[in-house]
Amino acid sequence: MTICTQCGKTLPNGAKFCMECGAKINGSPGADIHDVVAHRSEISQSADSGGAKMHDVVVQKSRISQEAKGSGDSRMHHVSGNNSQFGQASVGSIHIGGDKRSCTICGNYISSDNRSLVCMECGSHFCETCETFFRTERKRGEIPLCQECFGNTQILQEQEQLRKQQEEERRQKELAARQPQAGQVWTSPSSIEFVFIPAGTFLMGSAELDNAIPHQVTLSKPFYLGKYQVTQREWAMVMGHNPSEFKGDTRPVETISWNDCQEFIRKLNAREGVNKYRLPTEAEWEYACRAGSRARFCFGDGDHILPQYAWFGDNAGDETHPVGKLNPNDWGLYDMHGNVWEWCYDWYGGYPARSVTDPSGVGSGSDRVVRGGSWAGFAECCTSAYRIAHGPGFRFNDLGLRLLRSL
Repeated sequence: MTICTQCGKTLPNGAKFCMECGAKINGSPGADIHDVVAHRSEISQSADSGGAKMHDVVVQKSRISQEAKGSGDSRMHHVSGNNSQFGQASVGSIHIGGDKRSCTICGNYISSDNRSLVCMECGSHFCETCETFFRTERKRGEIPLCQECFGNTQILQEQEQLRKQQEEERRQKELAARQPQAGQVWTSPSSIEFVFIPAGTFLMGSAELDNAIPHQVTLSKPFYLGKYQVTQREWAMVMGHNPSEFKGDTRPVETISWNDCQEFIRKLNAREGVNKYRLPTEAEWEYACRAGSRARFCFGDGDHILPQYAWFGDNAGDETHPVGKLNPNDWGLYDMHGNVWEWCYDWYGGYPARSVTDPSGVGSGSDRVVRGGSWAGFAECCTSAYRIAHGPGFRFNDLGLRLLRSL
């Protein structure tokens, strides 16, 4: 805060004149009101078409101010209440001339009965009635500013707001240009392929399932998801062994528990010196599986088309198959339906009956969620919303995983 050396009034930092006595604050350059108005006029001329009306107002105000402050002419004018700028009652005799104790807004002579206030920007005096009007128009508690300085401040604030808005739009465009597109493939240092999944909102669950109440989910951050289910070659590269029953380097690894997946992820993160790999949440998994579809499967509702996308009970021949041999979904992810069930991060529990953002399931439980169906399941088990659960230590020859890598 600043203290006026003449009257002792406490003033906000940046004040150029004391609002009570009008004394110039040491170190403040001050400004003539005409300079402020002229500067404001120049600013509004450079504004866009939306600022043209403001410029006209500024010019009119400048002319009024010049007439009011004048060249020393002490002519007397009478203004009726009907002509008052602010709809006030008649202000009677108005002193216009060199006397700075005339209000720069309405021109009314400031007497002992009409207390003077001082613009803390340019030092101009204005009457308490006019100050009260402008304080009502602004937020209460702001420092006193005359009409011209207040208007000039508003223009500068609007220009600064526009500048920040344009800067943010430019930044967002640059980020969008640098960000990968949905389905773009990235290969990790361990040669595991991932697909870029954009942030977004979708309807999770299905009214056909008792344990999957439909609700809106927003995923606020993009991520990478494995293009394929983790293969036996990739598992052995990290873990040093292959637990699978149906052997084959390019077949999905299976007969692994949720706990086994956590150990694999820990070692993979250490191998690459990062902490970005994990299992997807159930919401992330379903969002990626749907790839924008609201149907039962990523491709639509028809079971008869499923053999083109999934290895399941009708076409798998009671075993797993090499990954990536059937059709992918619209984001380029293979085997999201069928082949092996995929462990998710979440504890198994009920869905909320409301919209949520970045959910990670219930806080605790006894079982972890698995998704996607398998070579041994019915078509219904392969739908995008279908969910079951197993204990985190459970292993079977139709249980595998798909990795998520955060950005």
